[in-house]
Amino acid sequence: MKKIFLFSGTTEGRTLSDMLSEAGIRHIVCVATDYGKDMMEENGYAAIRVGRMDEEQMRHLFMMVEEDQDDANDESPECLVIDATHPYATEVTDNLKRAAMAAGAEYIRVLRNEAKVETKDCKRYEDIASCAKAMSESSGNILLTTGSKELGRYMEIVSKETKDRTYVRVLPSAESLQMCEASGIRPDHIIAMHGPFTKELNEAVMEQYEIRHLITKDGGVSGGFPEKIEAAREVGVFVHVISRPVTEEGVSVAEAYRIVTGEFTEAKTETKTDKASLHSSYSPR
Repeated sequence: MKKIFLFSGTTEGRTLSDMLSEAGIRHIVCVATDYGKDMMEENGYAAIRVGRMDEEQMRHLFMMVEEDQDDANDESPECLVIDATHPYATEVTDNLKRAAMAAGAEYIRVLRNEAKVETKDCKRYEDIASCAKAMSESSGNILLTTGSKELGRYMEIVSKETKDRTYVRVLPSAESLQMCEASGIRPDHIIAMHGPFTKELNEAVMEQYEIRHLITKDGGVSGGFPEKIEAAREVGVFVHVISRPVTEEGVSVAEAYRIVTGEFTEAKTETKTDKASLHSSYSPR
């Protein structure tokens, strides 16, 4: 049987891992941080591996020989690499593709569908830098929900006046809070919460902090993007969307499950809010 490596940090990764475990399929789930590990379900079929890896480390991992392999001299055991990382984690995906190819491993990309939701008060940008430049020309409070990894670049570009009216919503992890501190975000401008969030909660946050501009990525339905847009529309907040960096080809969670097991089943919807959206460093928000 192939060794299966599932790179997770997303709702899709968690859902697929649960489905494989229920089917009795052993697999290794790779996440970048302890926070990402806490959001996964470790059991007798799903082993969690924590730690960031570059391309070379990934390649070595894929070529590791199982202790119980028949041929201990086989340096290229059959393995399947399932990439269920966030659609904005392009560097990780690029590294996984190259590492899998170098190791002779099969590679599958699990896609997150884009949410077909728009509002007339909306503008799209190709990256956080172009959005940050536009923010310095705006007025009113800003809610930044793109994740802690975008903070540094954003804060480098915007004016001091813009920094003072920017609120950030990040994960309630030590790493995220450290990034906020390093980026100069005032403590009373940090909203540390785990999503995804309902329309009503998004509205409450926007009203509480008198938000006039929302900066977000298109995290799809599972990332709570529609609820953000609907809340902004309701409250009268202008939406600034960082577009997905690339158009990818891949498969759904259900199709990935079929490829692994040979059986088709509908992907189960995650119902636990506290684990419904996983944002490790393999999954920028």
